[in-house]
Amino acid sequence: MRKITLLSIVLLGIVFASDPTNPTTPTTHVYFSPSYTEAVWVNEETGESGYDAVCPGVISMEICQASKTIDVAMYSFTGVYYASCLIYAAEKGVKVRVLLDKQQAGSKFCQAAYLDSNGIEVRIEDWSGYMHHKFAVFDSSKVLTGSYNWMTHAEDNNETLILFEDDSLSCQFLQEFQRLWEKARKVPLK
Repeated sequence: MRKITLLSIVLLGIVFASDPTNPTTPTTHVYFSPSYTEAVWVNEETGESGYDAVCPGVISMEICQASKTIDVAMYSFTGVYYASCLIYAAEKGVKVRVLLDKQQAGSKFCQAAYLDSNGIEVRIEDWSGYMHHKFAVFDSSKVLTGSYNWMTHAEDNNETLILFEDDSLSCQFLQEFQRLWEKARKVPLK
């Protein structure tokens, strides 16, 4: 069997996530993890096999498609792949802001320092309790949310990822992000 690549999943997502006849039509897509496809890939030469995951492709596709802004509020952010995608977006001129939970930002695997050292504005919650949100707003019009943290091993968990494009709902998420952003503080990251 041929390997189904992450790129092919991203391309399929682009086709299914858009309505070319009416770009303002609210759309919603729901994904679950583990989101492995039925198709197992096998390397005929080595015998190595595995699955391709859908959720990471959806997240990276939305990051790469953003043209103006990306605002991320994430409880746990250990996935270097997602951090690299955000850095790529910033390098092409997208304004990227990342808000993280204080306790999780202190984890040795958190990508806060990597993002910060690559010019991404990172803030840490500065209040009691957890910043337990898991959402990202793209170009003030699309939102990814659910229980899915941007972690290296998120695909090992039973998680939900919801993508919607709805101006009214996106505005509410953006307002919540801004409220928390103003309360959060920029801290020196090592």
